[in-house]
Amino acid sequence: MSSLKQYLRNIEQQRLDNVIEVIGIPKAKDENLVNISLKLAETLNMDRTQVVNIASVEGRNNQDGNIQVQFKHAENVSLRVRASKKEAVVVEQIISEAPVEVAKTKVIIRRALTKANKSLLWLAQQKLRPAYKYVWFQDGKVLLRKDDKSKPKVARSEADIEKLSALTEIIGQSSKR
Repeated sequence: MSSLKQYLRNIEQQRLDNVIEVIGIPKAKDENLVNISLKLAETLNMDRTQVVNIASVEGRNNQDGNIQVQFKHAENVSLRVRASKKEAVVVEQIISEAPVEVAKTKVIIRRALTKANKSLLWLAQQKLRPAYKYVWFQDGKVLLRKDDKSKPKVARSEADIEKLSALTEIIGQSSKR
């Protein structure tokens, strides 16, 4: 990928630095995003006055979408994501009258990613997950780690993922001999 494309991708991602995605809350007819955000803030012991905007994003193929919450500062995003990892949030904590079949479903809270970066992360997970224990997105790039002690490898583009995938296949074939 050209450095200009990478630069533009990074700028696009930086625009989402103060936005989180809340995934797993079923769409309701009378959905109230403000109440959902307030309940989420209460559950994670966060300052709700830091929220600037809340928007519902439609899902594809009749699936539930996600909720994007924009904060005043990017630090609030880090705090909220970290807090959600320490304490699991389930649907019934956010929606008091949640349907029984989804009440115990975990709500995922993560940094918002651009469509291109979501695709890049998904591709890395599909192609490299068997060989890498950890696959995550941070600072404009996909990071991969084989185990808890190994150094992370970096993938900034589909070409990088293809190279790592080919390398993994070569190593896998040579270890079978």
